[in-house]
Amino acid sequence: MAHRNALRLLRLVNTLLDFSRIEEGRIQASFRPTDLATLTAELVSSFQSATDKAGLRLIVDAPPLSQLAYVDRDMWEKIVLNLLSNAFKFTLEGEIAVNLREEGGNARLTVRDTGTGIPESELPRLFDRFHRVEGAKGRSFEGSGIGLALVQELIKQHGGEITVSSEMGRGTLFTVSLPLGNSHLPADRVEATADVVPTTVRAQAFVEEALHWLPTDELLDAGSAPNMHLVSGPPGDNVKRQRVLIADDNADLRGYIARLLVDRDYEVQAVADGEAALTAIRAARPDLLVTDVMMPRLGGFELLRVVREDAELRHLPIIMLSARAGEEAKVEGFDAGVDDYLAKPFSSRELLARVAANIAMARVRREANETVAVTEARAARVLAGMTEGYMLLDRDFRVVEINEEGLRLAGRPREAILGRSHWENWPGTEMKAQGLLFKRVMAERKPGSVEICVERADGRGAWFEIDAYPVPDGAAIFYRDVSDRKRAEDALRELNATP
Repeated sequence: MAHRNALRLLRLVNTLLDFSRIEEGRIQASFRPTDLATLTAELVSSFQSATDKAGLRLIVDAPPLSQLAYVDRDMWEKIVLNLLSNAFKFTLEGEIAVNLREEGGNARLTVRDTGTGIPESELPRLFDRFHRVEGAKGRSFEGSGIGLALVQELIKQHGGEITVSSEMGRGTLFTVSLPLGNSHLPADRVEATADVVPTTVRAQAFVEEALHWLPTDELLDAGSAPNMHLVSGPPGDNVKRQRVLIADDNADLRGYIARLLVDRDYEVQAVADGEAALTAIRAARPDLLVTDVMMPRLGGFELLRVVREDAELRHLPIIMLSARAGEEAKVEGFDAGVDDYLAKPFSSRELLARVAANIAMARVRREANETVAVTEARAARVLAGMTEGYMLLDRDFRVVEINEEGLRLAGRPREAILGRSHWENWPGTEMKAQGLLFKRVMAERKPGSVEICVERADGRGAWFEIDAYPVPDGAAIFYRDVSDRKRAEDALRELNATP
């Protein structure tokens, strides 16, 4: 991993240096007579192992030209290898075809693929420095956005040009045209002898990176969910290990995080994109998801949205990894519903601490929710068994809860009452004794009671005793039919009044 990343960093640094030299006019091009067909075929063949492993067909058609081409070999290798690397990244199935022909005194190189294609609106900016096509589907989201810009600059150094055409879902065609001969080149840069530096040395960094985008058999699988590899730490003393799912298209980072967690006795599953992560979550819910932001097929924010919208998954703790640092990036993550946000690069100690903390906090929340659920269930049973009516009003006087006795006394089904205001359910009561009681309890946050007489459907009067208590979100109302008591009190008064 260190060797591969060192090669990648070296290539990036060299690319930036090339840009700097080109801008300052210090580029040291050396144009030598070159068998362009042979050199191109050798460069293309260096990608054979990568395309074979990816299940792609690699086609090269480069017959000998009628004359030698004067090129800077190092530049030509960068041109061909960058175009091949780009085609490989965005071609998930089908083929990559490289063709070299002589046309009208020019060498014409085409690199055609059957990849995902480039939106027409993006084509004018494709060769701009640091420009990346948003939402492009490929083997990886890694990249600096300077490869094609460098290709164009190097082709200009040869007096040539590059064009591109593309169709979404069908593929892309890059065409490079270089004048043959040397009359168009600066005389002081033209050499008489050929360069014999081995091609394999310069191609190694490109091929290593391309292989890095493919699924690996070492620790993780970068493909679809059915082939994901499950990694388990050493068995504990019959203690259930916490299960962590890692979603990142960078195989090296997946492996690094997985090894860190396995060493801490976590059970780890790792995937290379958001779709595979979602499949894994639904198959066996983990205790924690660690996800990158930029991934193929389904990105981190899209994955987060789907999880949070799923009633069964929304409480899954999620740590988001991103190369974007700063307060704005963190706020964006937290606003989207992430539990924690970790900017790259991060230390192993910080990652392990945050993993442990988020799993612990999720466990506390889960236990608290379970306690609340048990308490609510117990309260529901108590309310259902009460011999008096119960009703819960929110601060807008809407009925949000009512027990069975309350429904019996109301003489209506639950769905006809819930969600409607008390005044809608019982018109004309807003300014009567019970309505004034409810308003006073809401406003003053103090309990109160009242007795009211209502007329039944049969014309007989019925007395109710109402107690109202303030609660955080409204008022709890308890009411009971006291008609029998009232009749007994009236009878007692009449008896006492008899001489």
